[in-house]
Amino acid sequence: MNKNKKSYKDIYGGITGKTLNIGLTIGVSIALCTFIGYEIDEYFHTSPNGIIGGSLFGILAGFVNMWEQLRKLNQKLNEDNNKRKDELPKA
Repeated sequence: MNKNKKSYKDIYGGITGKTLNIGLTIGVSIALCTFIGYEIDEYFHTSPNGIIGGSLFGILAGFVNMWEQLRKLNQKLNEDNNKRKDELPKA
């Protein structure tokens, strides 16, 4: 058995885990930045500016992180596909 080949579960289980990680990262960054914005509002009595600013910053940070993770995932999938193409028999 060739140890270089990945099984079906290895390939797609990894992708599923990474996409779930992306969603979790976006949610946590939005929630954390919104909470920080709320605390800033409480401290400086500037409601709702801190919550709005924190939410917008959290959304921006989450999507930047998502973009970076998707770029890395796409690069990895392209590398795996190129390896598989090289292993195909030549016609």
